[in-house]
Amino acid sequence: VIVLVTLVAVFASLVTAVAIGILVSVFSFLFRMSKSVIRRSIRGDVLRSRKTREPRLMQLLAEHGERIVVFELEGAVFFGTAEKLIHQIEQAVKDGAALVIVDLKRVTDIDSTGVRFLVQANDAMIKQGKFLLLSSVEEHSRLGHFLRDMGAVAAFTKGRVFVDNDQALEWAEDQLILSELGDVGIGAEFPFGQLDIFAGLSAAEIEVVKAMLSRRVYAKGDTVFREGDPGQQLFVIAKGEASVRIRPPGATRDIRLVTFAAGTVFGEVALLDTEVRSASVQADQELVCYVLEHEVFQQLAGSHPGIAVTLLRNLGRELSNRLRRANRVIYQMDN
Repeated sequence: VIVLVTLVAVFASLVTAVAIGILVSVFSFLFRMSKSVIRRSIRGDVLRSRKTREPRLMQLLAEHGERIVVFELEGAVFFGTAEKLIHQIEQAVKDGAALVIVDLKRVTDIDSTGVRFLVQANDAMIKQGKFLLLSSVEEHSRLGHFLRDMGAVAAFTKGRVFVDNDQALEWAEDQLILSELGDVGIGAEFPFGQLDIFAGLSAAEIEVVKAMLSRRVYAKGDTVFREGDPGQQLFVIAKGEASVRIRPPGATRDIRLVTFAAGTVFGEVALLDTEVRSASVQADQELVCYVLEHEVFQQLAGSHPGIAVTLLRNLGRELSNRLRRANRVIYQMDN
């Protein structure tokens, strides 16, 4: 617009240049008004967080994940586009959504009216016992400061404003599971015989394996192992959570690759290929693990080959499930 107005002003007249500039600006504004700010919307049964849970909970999320909806925004959020966004959120809630995530990662600008619409939508959902979450909001970014100054962070509370979409999805999944199952089992150790890695083993065979495992306890924040460390152990989580993290060159903070909850395993790759650790693992809360050493597994394979084959089959199934989930995530990122 600036270049066009300048050229017309130089080669024609200033009045004509101003008129053309106004017309172009009006048409540009109308185009922005007509374009939806929603890049796409995804249900929670399709897009998952990086938190790996026990099979029973993964199945629950597959069955009820449609109650989580993610709206990825792109462009400017102002009174014209925000009104349409709120209409889509209200429609999603009418269709059964209980947790709505608004991803601001690709938002180029947001004005006070857009923020006010989001706050009003949040208040309306709270009255219905449902939640609206904001994701991709860095606390010290320009967007983060603006949302705080406009009172949006206070309205949503810091507990529902997340630095990335993955953390918002994990919180929403936790709330969905809590609403379906309640707090049964929270804080208790996962029943050893129900661990998925031991599926297909008899009670006697499970006792044989349990006798060969060592029990380790980590406090919140403890490092289980670091990237590059030698290691040939398989970790079975009985209580707590642990996250796999890496820090790419030049990055200011760690990136979470995946979080493992009680009832799941990690470190299985090092057990199979005996290579060094490819990432670091840290306890997110008090963590209780049963550890299977590579040497112990070799002894188990020699004395109880049937048990070893069953364990390998279960590990293969787990790796296959993780690969399928990774494929779905990659597919969603490419679309």
